[in-house]
Amino acid sequence: MVYGGGAIGTTAARRWKMAVNHNVKSPAFWAAMPELCHNELVGWDQQGTAVNGMFSQVQLRHDWEHPQTMRRFEYVEQRTRSIMSDILTVQAEGDGPIAQLFDLILFGDLVSLELAAARGIDPGPLAVVDDLKRWLE
Repeated sequence: MVYGGGAIGTTAARRWKMAVNHNVKSPAFWAAMPELCHNELVGWDQQGTAVNGMFSQVQLRHDWEHPQTMRRFEYVEQRTRSIMSDILTVQAEGDGPIAQLFDLILFGDLVSLELAAARGIDPGPLAVVDDLKRWLE
């Protein structure tokens, strides 16, 4: 689960999800603050022990978050800590919003490549996409 807030965090979270899907060949999900506090959080609250420890949460943070977004990240962490395998925070670095966006995106790409390598997965081939293209011909 990759969570981001504001334009920077939301854009980066979506990219992290795609990088994990593509490079690690693994399901990944993303959501944006504040929307995730209205619907996604409800879903986690109702799952009880059914999904305990099945997901890790990555919170993508940056210097241009709205103060209420900052508070929401804290609340989400408190509400989901007991069911997540782990909750990790990635703080963007760089001078300015564009630099911090690229920092989060590049870090996510590198994380996905490291995960792929750790699992012995070649991030290049996309067998299911190739199969879809053949099927659509």
